[in-house]
Amino acid sequence: MSRQPQPSRQPHPPPAKPADPEPAPPPNRSSGAAEKPADAEPAPSANRSSGATEFASEQVSVRPAFPAPLPPPGLLAKYNEAFPGCAERIVTMTERQIRHRHALESRVVDGKLAAERTGQKLAFALVFAALVVGGGLIAYDKDSGGLTAIIGALASVVAIFVYGRRKEAEERRQKRADLTSPRLRLPDDEATPEPAASSSQAPGRE
Repeated sequence: MSRQPQPSRQPHPPPAKPADPEPAPPPNRSSGAAEKPADAEPAPSANRSSGATEFASEQVSVRPAFPAPLPPPGLLAKYNEAFPGCAERIVTMTERQIRHRHALESRVVDGKLAAERTGQKLAFALVFAALVVGGGLIAYDKDSGGLTAIIGALASVVAIFVYGRRKEAEERRQKRADLTSPRLRLPDDEATPEPAASSSQAPGRE
């Protein structure tokens, strides 16, 4: 039997190995921060002018006040605790001040009464003298001079009377307002004004 020639088998070359991927360059650490991915959203800025918010602040000053000449009993007790005998001294000092004020008011009232009596006497003497002079001028056929003297004296007396009445009414109105006021002003109120509340912009967006 004849053998048929078999085809020669050539060895297949080995498969080529894939090329090693190039190593990624190391991150730049000179700035001290890692690189952010490209698709990451940027963090919101804290100093954005569109989102800035301002808060309003208000200062309130509370100042106790009492209309009576003496402080409240609780405050007197605290004074006495801090300094024994202080409450009694405060009461004594207040009584002395009240007596002094009453004495001054009595002097003022007596002086006003004496001034009114003196003014009434002087007005009566002026009117009497004007009537005598005016009557004498009229008797000597000087009607214009006599009438001028009489009318001038009467007009001056009436003007003084009206002015005095208006001034007294104004003083009474002022005293009534002081007595009916809810709070007596302290001596240092004029020198130390009350602090006003500080105003600022309301919360909102620019």
